[in-house]
Amino acid sequence: IERGLLLPLLPGLTATVAPGGWLLLSGILESEFAEVAATAKSAGFVPVNVDADGEWRSALFRRG
Repeated sequence: IERGLLLPLLPGLTATVAPGGWLLLSGILESEFAEVAATAKSAGFVPVNVDADGEWRSALFRRG
């Protein structure tokens, strides 16, 4: 999902993901990942694992 579409959705995902639940994001460009991860953190998601494949990133977050 393009960063511009994903960022506005992240805060609303706290209503969808139960406390302690998991959120997996993938297909994020390396150049956009820091902003996506920071937005996820500010929405209450804690990064658990980040994986890289070339310029692509995926991350597993847990809702705090």
